[in-house]
Amino acid sequence: MMTTAARYGEPKEGLAAMDILANIILPAVRDAH
Repeated sequence: MMTTAARYGEPKEGLAAMDILANIILPAVRDAH
């Protein structure tokens, strides 16, 4: 998985990617089986 979502140059730069990972990707993988 790769995402280019970020708020570049801001203190919270990585939070958009972490939000997508925690709230969309991980639940989808966990419920896939």
